[in-house]
Amino acid sequence: MDEENQAIAEFWARLASIRDLGELREGERLLLVEDFKKKVWQWIEASLQKDPNHYPLDLTFGLDAPLSRALTILHKDARGIIGDLLDGKSVQAPSEALPRLTWTLQDEILQEKTVDSPYTLSRAPVPEICSHYTHELVQIVRLRPFPFRRCPICQSFFVRAGKKVYCSAACTIRAAEEARRETKREYMREYMAKKRAQKVKTQKDTKEV
Repeated sequence: MDEENQAIAEFWARLASIRDLGELREGERLLLVEDFKKKVWQWIEASLQKDPNHYPLDLTFGLDAPLSRALTILHKDARGIIGDLLDGKSVQAPSEALPRLTWTLQDEILQEKTVDSPYTLSRAPVPEICSHYTHELVQIVRLRPFPFRRCPICQSFFVRAGKKVYCSAACTIRAAEEARRETKREYMREYMAKKRAQKVKTQKDTKEV
C-alpha cells in the first residue's frame, strides 16, 4: 500500500473505531473535526483548480455545519462497511459503487456480487461531500488484501501491516499479559487436577489397606 492510500485507510480505520461520535471527549472531537477539515480543504482546493467557478460545498454558513453532518453519515458507513465485513456479514455497497453490489470478505479479499434489487443511500443534506468521501472509502475497501483488521483486545480497527495482530503497543502488552495469566490459570488447573487425583488415589489405597 502506498503512502497516500495508507493515510486514507488510517483515517477510515480511525473513524470506524469510534463507537459513538456523541461520546467523544471535547478534545477528541475537535481533533477529529480538524483532521477532517484538512482533508476537505484539500478536496476543495483540487476542485477549484479544475474549475475556479465551482465550489463543491455551499460555504455560505461556513464549513463546520456541513462537515459535522458529513462526519455523522460517513461514520455510520465506515462502521457498517468495515465492521460488518470483518464480522463475516454481507454488505450492500454504497450506491456510489455502480452497478449495485453486495460485498463479502473471503480469505481477506473483498468479493463483489451484482444484485438486481434497487436500493439507495440518502446523502442529503450534504450529497457532494458524502459522495466524494464514500467513493474514497469504496476504493480503499477494494484494495487487496483487505486493508483493515480489528484488534482482538480493544476492538478498534487498524490498517493492515504485515502480520500485525494488535492495533498498538499497549494492546500487544495487554495480550501478552493475558496470555501469561491464561498460562498460569492452565497450570493451576492442571496442578489442582493432579492434587485431586492424588487425593483420590491415596484414599483408595488407604481403604484397600
